[in-house]
Amino acid sequence: TNIWLEKFQNTQEAWQVADQLLAEGAPEGNGAAAARPEHIFAAQTMRVKIQYDWAELPPAQHAALRNSLLQHVLRFGQGPLPVLRQLCLAVGVLALHMEEWHATVVTDLITSLTQPPESAAAKIPCLLELLLVLPEEAENYKVNVVPRRRDNFRSMLSAHSTQVLMLLHQVCAQFQAQASAPAGVAVLTTMMKCLSSWMHYVAPENRQFQDTLASLPLIPFGFSALAHKELFDAASDLVVETIHFAADCEASHELVPKVLPSVLNLVGLYDAAVAAEDEDSAKAYCRIFTEAGEQFLNVLLKSPKDWALPA
Repeated sequence: TNIWLEKFQNTQEAWQVADQLLAEGAPEGNGAAAARPEHIFAAQTMRVKIQYDWAELPPAQHAALRNSLLQHVLRFGQGPLPVLRQLCLAVGVLALHMEEWHATVVTDLITSLTQPPESAAAKIPCLLELLLVLPEEAENYKVNVVPRRRDNFRSMLSAHSTQVLMLLHQVCAQFQAQASAPAGVAVLTTMMKCLSSWMHYVAPENRQFQDTLASLPLIPFGFSALAHKELFDAASDLVVETIHFAADCEASHELVPKVLPSVLNLVGLYDAAVAAEDEDSAKAYCRIFTEAGEQFLNVLLKSPKDWALPA
């Protein structure tokens, strides 16, 4: 059966069949267990076709495919997550291919998924998943695009990175009070993953992004989220990415004195994890300390007294 399905994905008919399957049957909520096999297959087929068989599609049909995909993303916006993530990956690959969409892709996604205001909160999971994959797909070399097109896509993402940062700040402020509820945990986890992705792939040399990030409470939230068990994994990854990002800034940038003290303040949490025999958390803190020591070695050596731990 798997062999037949893989062969079917290579046919031109797969475009229309996958689109029809995604339009049929109601989504059955969140979680992998609720995902219908035909929806997972159709979403995967869309991603595979766009990634490998883009040339089969006439240029006149590109916009129609984009609009159809975005409708499917909205339809599966509340899950199941395996279907939503495959569809978001498909949109990310399509955005890389569609050079005529590069200049407005970020603005279009944010505008369409935050309007009207009364339904914006329900669309936030879709929007975050989409923004998460855009930088990753820019570096996906399985997508066969000419270097000029990939470079243009990267440039457009960088140009809109501050807009994304402000959106993530708004999401964090809106959902921070729900950090103990499952819906809030899901949104905040994806928000932190999205921020890590944009710091890593898009904005390491973007001074405006650096300055804006330093002025927002997103990084302090990442450190404070380490105290929440449900947010710990995403928060620890964000802290490590923040360390690398701050270390790549100029030594005089205000991010540096904000990050290092926050790292040193984690010693108490590390001690608590050791005392509780929480091996996974202790290892995560050791990773953070090690990354900070390596990335900020010159800063630490220049002024060791300023960064010494209390005896």
